[in-house]
Amino acid sequence: MRLFAVAAGVTLGLVIIVLLSRDSTPTLTRAKLDEAYQRWRDHGPTSYNMELATTGSRKDKIRVKVRDGAVTAMSINDYDFPADRLTDTWTVPGQFEYMRSDLKAAASPEYSAVMRLSAEFDEEFGFPRIYRCTAGGKRAPVSWKVHRFESLAP
Repeated sequence: MRLFAVAAGVTLGLVIIVLLSRDSTPTLTRAKLDEAYQRWRDHGPTSYNMELATTGSRKDKIRVKVRDGAVTAMSINDYDFPADRLTDTWTVPGQFEYMRSDLKAAASPEYSAVMRLSAEFDEEFGFPRIYRCTAGGKRAPVSWKVHRFESLAP
């Protein structure tokens, strides 16, 4: 009887751990991505400051300043990139492009069974607040979370 109680306690503990650590971020679909992108096009500011963190194969803290749709400053892990090395990878449009590429890969025979994409979008502007890509095979998991978004719209 005592052994049964211990086994039941361990099982219950494992179930609780699994439930608490489960990712509740909604599954990403083409329709959800298109809807968020349209919201960004209709309501997103052309000038903004954003701070986000990545996890997965790289763990980075990223800061991006965008003015009139162009990157004017970017730092990764407090390294400030010179003007000639600024890219739009971490702008909101760059993030949408990254997600579109992952959706395309997830539909391929190589990854369709093992790749899971999830995202949460900002309700006002449509930018991706949280993005997660978990995959088997050769692809490393990637995720990011926006910790601060400051619209500089007039």
